[in-house]
Amino acid sequence: MKKLHLTNLSSREYVPVIGDVMTARWSFEALAVAQFKDNSYEKNYFRQRAEVSGQIYNMALIDRLNFNLQEISRYKDSAEYRNDVETKLRNLNYYIDEMSAKAGIVAGQRKSALARGSLLLKQKGRHESGLTHLKVIYSEFKKQADAAENL
Repeated sequence: MKKLHLTNLSSREYVPVIGDVMTARWSFEALAVAQFKDNSYEKNYFRQRAEVSGQIYNMALIDRLNFNLQEISRYKDSAEYRNDVETKLRNLNYYIDEMSAKAGIVAGQRKSALARGSLLLKQKGRHESGLTHLKVIYSEFKKQADAAENL
């Protein structure tokens, strides 16, 4: 059933473009999702499981932001990686702000230092500790979500 779209000219990896624009495909997918999350058994657990999954995603995102911070530090003076560094700085700004707001803390000076692009090596530790602090908070959120799911 999964390979109905295969022909000699099509790809095994991707659904053809026509499949992506067919409203019937999206309608069917919406029905399948609704059936999954709203059935009499799953509706009792879906919100808790979605919350746990969201917190797992947030913790993985913080790990990725830490990795990006390392790369920014490594390539901040490189002309070749300037665009990549600027993109990663924008992403750090956005996600630190968003995640700090959700955690109920103010990003403050850490974020403004990133916004100016003035990431000095001595400030790198402050940014890392801020991300570590966010990870601790989101780790606690995940524990709470796990506890709620197991009730």
